[in-house]
Amino acid sequence: MATKAGPDEEDIRRKLARTIVLLRERMGITQVELAKRAGVDRAFLNGIERGKRSPTVPALVKIASGLNSTVSMLTTGIVEAEPGEAWDEAEWDKAVLEEIEWAESQWDDAQAGESQ
Repeated sequence: MATKAGPDEEDIRRKLARTIVLLRERMGITQVELAKRAGVDRAFLNGIERGKRSPTVPALVKIASGLNSTVSMLTTGIVEAEPGEAWDEAEWDKAVLEEIEWAESQWDDAQAGESQ
């Protein structure tokens, strides 16, 4: 018998969904384009982006690749909230973008170091 997802699982799905949407929009691509790039079904991707479906690890790897990203980037910070802490979409967006910018600066620094 299937069980209904608990609040923690739903929270994780919403955060992952928001991160994927944020990265996709930052790239300026549609859901259809990301599905093609990632090699996943658009309806499946839609379910993930709405927080209704949980991707398998292989699907998450494909989606990360389609976003020119990593699974680590998609899942960074998706942890259980402190008791009584509410999930705020705007704060999540800001944190994700800060993490992306930090990771990109580290990558740029590493690339610059290799070329010297």
